[in-house]
Amino acid sequence: MKNILLVSPLFEERHKLFEDEGGRQKRGSDRGFMAPISIATVAALTPPEFHVDLYDENVRGIITEKTEFPRKYDFVGITGFSSHLRRVTSISNIFRKRGSLVGIGGPAASTTPERYVDLADIVFVGEAEYIWPAFIQEWANGSTRKIYRQVIKPELEVSRPPRWELLGADIHRYMMGAVQTSRGCPFDCEFCDVPYIFGHRSRWKPVPDVLKEVEIQQKMGVQRIFFCDDNFIGDLRYVRSLLKELVTLNNSFPKPVHFFSQMTLNVAKHDDILEMMSDANFAGLFIGIETPNKESLKETRKMQNAHTDIVADVHKIQSYGMALWSGVIVGFDHDSPEIFNIQYDFLQESHIPLPLIHLLTAPPGTKLWHRMQKEGRLVSGAEEPVMPKPNTNIIPGGMTRLQLLKGHLELYERIRDWDAWADRLIGYITSIRRAPKVNLSAEEARRHRRMKRLGGMLGKMQKGPGNALLATIRGLLNINPKGRSRALMALEPKARKAILRVIQASIDHAPWLFPETIGPLIIMQLRQVELLRQGRPAMVRQIELESSPGFQPELAESALVIPENFATSYKKIFPGIHARVSESLADKTRVEEALIEIFTQFLSRWGTNLEQVEEYHMADLESTCDTVIGEENRHPKTGLVTLGPPATTDWRKSKLPEEILHSVEQELRLRPGREDEAIAHVGAF
Repeated sequence: MKNILLVSPLFEERHKLFEDEGGRQKRGSDRGFMAPISIATVAALTPPEFHVDLYDENVRGIITEKTEFPRKYDFVGITGFSSHLRRVTSISNIFRKRGSLVGIGGPAASTTPERYVDLADIVFVGEAEYIWPAFIQEWANGSTRKIYRQVIKPELEVSRPPRWELLGADIHRYMMGAVQTSRGCPFDCEFCDVPYIFGHRSRWKPVPDVLKEVEIQQKMGVQRIFFCDDNFIGDLRYVRSLLKELVTLNNSFPKPVHFFSQMTLNVAKHDDILEMMSDANFAGLFIGIETPNKESLKETRKMQNAHTDIVADVHKIQSYGMALWSGVIVGFDHDSPEIFNIQYDFLQESHIPLPLIHLLTAPPGTKLWHRMQKEGRLVSGAEEPVMPKPNTNIIPGGMTRLQLLKGHLELYERIRDWDAWADRLIGYITSIRRAPKVNLSAEEARRHRRMKRLGGMLGKMQKGPGNALLATIRGLLNINPKGRSRALMALEPKARKAILRVIQASIDHAPWLFPETIGPLIIMQLRQVELLRQGRPAMVRQIELESSPGFQPELAESALVIPENFATSYKKIFPGIHARVSESLADKTRVEEALIEIFTQFLSRWGTNLEQVEEYHMADLESTCDTVIGEENRHPKTGLVTLGPPATTDWRKSKLPEEILHSVEQELRLRPGREDEAIAHVGAF
């Protein structure tokens, strides 16, 4: 039996408030935010004849050369976002030295595979439902490829319930469990990499499968579940059918689960969905607000926010008792230095409890990334795995970089101020107009009675020492008692007063919110204050650096990207080339690979000079097409695993042209310096 280890790396920006001063070796040995659904899902896609272990650095500690494991692993798979690059590199090096085959996948490898081809033996590009079983079968047969790429996005009916049992007792060390109901988002925000990774077409799991996953975690004792969708309301008909069943299921549990998710602001236009979410016991939502600046919203193509009253929509959503965690961005081209005051006033007026402030950044592959590169405004060396980020990889259009960095720091400090936080939270609490229709468990009913009795004690706590308040909060919220001195430092008099104001408002207006909704918001504010304390020196250093005489940011190297004009012509060209390949290629399972090769060779020759597709360009493209087909037919690929839907799937429905172009773009970035390396790809199996 071969042994597999699947690793979720540490979020290095995740500083622990309540842990011993044990340094990096102990960091991550306490509680994590959300259970690692990615590696648990990959484990579920693995045949039973392979032994699989899961390791999440966020709760089990970072992996070092000295870390001992119960067995030697034949293969180690590592997932991760771009902020994990440093940890992914370290983990890969450790296990390659131990003789394990190492593969890297996840969102970062799927958007920038060129960063990972030298860090691992195998790179997985795209979603795992087909390419992981393909790898497993080929590996078992004694051979593997350098890159496994999923071209067509899989339907989620083929996914499997995550194997949460592999986490064992660790499942209780997470603030939230996780369920994914869908992938993809129909919107097209310029800065967002979700459409690039998961596509514009919403794909969803069957409702019974989602309910089964919720029930599995509830039976394991999970009391909070995050629906980690790109956009929970991406398909309104689907979400209505899911919520209807979810209300019934949750009320059948002895103790109802609290749900959280992320979605777009247009949920405010659907009263029935808001009511069902409230009655299903949704406690918090993440919504990307980005900015109150209408011109900036239009610039970034966030049209669903540009044509509405954002403050009114936020108030309406929160009137159902669901607190918002909202992404807020500064640095759009239409943002002047006044945007920082505008953002602050907007956030205080809208009563968003937990705004997450970000510098505008251009993730690789996004439309913003392409535009910044074309305009010579893409900066290199700006990625830091910390929050708040001290830097960005763009040059803004409406202010200088120095103004952006200074304004960002000042806004961050104003928003994290305890009085400002309490004002927003109390505004949210007092705006609630509808309590959720959820069956209270006996335990929750007793807790609500205790909360009412606690109300009379708050005045005394406010005047007394921090220890009493800390003990009360720790007892109610299950805060780890380690690191008491750091926790007490965070609870200085201003913080204690703000927290007590919030608890009092909750008891007076909405006692059911505490602690399941208000508790996490208190913890997150504590965390954000600590993140600012630890991140501020780096922010100041970057400001000082860019204030120095003669400083100029280093521009990113120009990559060979698909010309914008060609992308327009491509839509007209694709059907003919697709028909030519489909008709003449002997192995129909390799249509996608052949198309990628044809367009990659064509664009490698013509490059960024291709402003308009002329007749001689078409002649060259058709010649390339025939050459690739001939090569494929003369030298068929043997031993490759083909799984899943056939290549004859309706390419219009599957968005194949868009997916091929994404893959071609990645190939253009992968191939410089690697022309002699044979890179085989797995397409839509």
